Amino acid sequence: MKQKNQLQSIMEASPLGVVVCDETGTIRVWNKQAEEILGVKSDNAVSSQLGEMGSKLFQGSSTSINKEDGKRDSAFRQNLELENNFGEQKYLQLAYSNVLDQDGNVFANQVVFNDVTSERTIRKKVDYLEHFDATTGLYNFNTFYREGIEQIEHFSQKDHALILINLDRLHMINHNYGTEFGDRLIRIVGMKLEELVGKSAIVARLRGDEFGVMLPWIEGQHEVNDVVREIMNELSKTNTILDVSIHITASAGASLYPNDGDSFEELYQKASLALKTAKKERNSFCFFDESLRESLDSYYYENELQKAIMNEEICLVYQPQYNLHTGEIVGVEALARWHHEEYGAISPGTFIPIAEETGLIIPLTDYVIKKVCEDYNKLKNSGVVLPRMSVNISAKQFSKFDFVDELLQTLDDYELPYNAFEIEITERVTMDIEQNLKKLIRLRTAGVYVSIDDFGTGYSSLKYIRELPVDFVKIDQTFITAATNDDGKKMVEFIVDLAELCEVEVIAEGVETKEQEEFLKTINCPYVQGFYFARPMSYERLITIAS
Repeated sequence: MKQKNQLQSIMEASPLGVVVCDETGTIRVWNKQAEEILGVKSDNAVSSQLGEMGSKLFQGSSTSINKEDGKRDSAFRQNLELENNFGEQKYLQLAYSNVLDQDGNVFANQVVFNDVTSERTIRKKVDYLEHFDATTGLYNFNTFYREGIEQIEHFSQKDHALILINLDRLHMINHNYGTEFGDRLIRIVGMKLEELVGKSAIVARLRGDEFGVMLPWIEGQHEVNDVVREIMNELSKTNTILDVSIHITASAGASLYPNDGDSFEELYQKASLALKTAKKERNSFCFFDESLRESLDSYYYENELQKAIMNEEICLVYQPQYNLHTGEIVGVEALARWHHEEYGAISPGTFIPIAEETGLIIPLTDYVIKKVCEDYNKLKNSGVVLPRMSVNISAKQFSKFDFVDELLQTLDDYELPYNAFEIEITERVTMDIEQNLKKLIRLRTAGVYVSIDDFGTGYSSLKYIRELPVDFVKIDQTFITAATNDDGKKMVEFIVDLAELCEVEVIAEGVETKEQEEFLKTINCPYVQGFYFARPMSYERLITIAS
């Protein structure tokens, strides 16, 4: 009896439904989980015939589980969809087995089942989202890409066109009317595209405001022109959304197979360049042509750089800054380096301008800041405490509304002292005093050091040096190189004297010769940085020279 009660307790506590029937088909066990899943109370089920209560549970099992087949300990599994007593559709995973007595004889059958309805629903949703755009129901980027590849492979002897369509100023529409309004507009655009070309083309929503159309078996550019013209005319018609009448325009770019490339990836790259050209004028259409070929490298590196940032393939090197008179390291500047797996080292002169132009400079700088914090803590744990570690901050990054909050939060997250961190900003940032002064004051008040990089090469910022809350100005290398003649020396000396008058420290960048070092000493320039003293170096090398 005790053993029976223990078994009953285990069944009742089980997260699985358990139903047991004897040889006559009479239900003997119907646990609480079976009640919840099937919507039938145990009191109503036990002692009833299986045919009355959920006979579908044993559907398909009778031929595999019985006492005649010689496999009295055999099991049978299946998935089953049924409607429970509450009218709910349930998807169950079931396992059937015989129940044996002490002599090993079969005296009952049991089914143990798990309700996987929620998991199946989620899986269906995930499967859907893997292939389709949730807002429009069109193909998403990945499916469009695969379908485009198959189209070219299966019909390689035919001509095809890839058209990319971008809605002009969608971000302004979202800003003025809200994202719900914007989503409804996106759905309208998706429906219009399907109505216009859906039967003869592959249509997809690729990203926020961009759609793709793969037009197969074209007869020439004139056919593509006609399709694009029809699309743009239809999109420009008045749309009424939430009682608001709105007109939209679109820009489009296209590439042709096989003229512009023999792979879908090539076609997409070139259509993107054509679209980029069209967007400069808005409400226009452009085919790819050879005049855009020079931009292909930039486009390629943009995609590769984005992947490198996401995969943390950007590494840092550090160039020390020295006290010119004592020889002590007073700080290091962090510099990003990119080693591409195929093309090797990519010059910062190549990828930094691309990052600036495309906006990738923001995630790139975020990554650099976090990596600097990690390296500072590793240096500290190795017994090396540097006075300052500096990071270059672009005007685009600095102009972010929450830049200061994000920076200070990152420093807090890594427990980095504010006064161990320095930002290097350009003269462009210093020019917009009204917009940026409060940010600079907040940083200085918190203890973060601020320096003006490439000083003297940009705007007429010399007059602002007294007004700005900065700690350092970095004299650009071009002035140091020019200090071989009298005029060049006078300019460097003037900057040093001006900085001293305004109580701002000076760092001379790009010092590469003994002659330059001696000159800087004679005019009392306090700090230097350049190949003559140390080249940019790895974190491991920095430990050895800073110890």
